[in-house]
Amino acid sequence: MQFSTGVLDFLFGKRVIFEWTDSSGKQQKRKVTERWFQAMKQEGQISELPTIQFHMLHPAGDQDITWIIGEDIDQESVDKFRDTEIGDLFAMTCYKEGKPETFLLERSMWESTKKKMEGATSLNG
Repeated sequence: MQFSTGVLDFLFGKRVIFEWTDSSGKQQKRKVTERWFQAMKQEGQISELPTIQFHMLHPAGDQDITWIIGEDIDQESVDKFRDTEIGDLFAMTCYKEGKPETFLLERSMWESTKKKMEGATSLNG
């Protein structure tokens, strides 16, 4: 996506962070000028999606991921479990009969579970 908003905007324009998912599913971030971002939205080149940041406990390791509200998670679950302090969600993936199941947790329960997982000893190592 190339679009010029002028030299002054390039040099002195207010910067925002533009995040998107590339064709391989990897999250990308770039600093762009707010004017460029608004121009791209007006032209229909990009659109903003309602997203929520997840802090995920997983047997293979912790990760922070972004989900799209309405596609990856419903608004009702977001409203019920969103942390009031930082606005993120906390979840944990467990395996039941070999199939992954993800559970939303309140932040305090997530932090407690994370501490217990960190204190566990691996049988493989």
